[in-house]
Amino acid sequence: MEKELLAMSPFQSSFQVQLASNPLLDAWYGPRDWALDQLGDDAVWITRKEYEEKGGEYFKEHSASNIYVPIHLPKQASRSSEAQASGKGSGASGGSAGEQA
Repeated sequence: MEKELLAMSPFQSSFQVQLASNPLLDAWYGPRDWALDQLGDDAVWITRKEYEEKGGEYFKEHSASNIYVPIHLPKQASRSSEAQASGKGSGASGGSAGEQA
């Protein structure tokens, strides 16, 4: 892993790789400790009223959250409409060829 990090790191930068003391649980301990530190901060937690109004899919932005940025992607034609369009084109040309012959 150190070779890969060294290859992509900026010139003359330094880094250190350490093995977690408990690799199975350390990824959970960090968020747990953060949550325990934020117990008194109402700006972090969703209230029952907010949950009932906005539902379980609602995320509140706070210091540790990712900011939501809406992205509008162009809609692509569905496969069924593409198949119908190509089927109509081949069926029409096939029928015309039969009538012309």
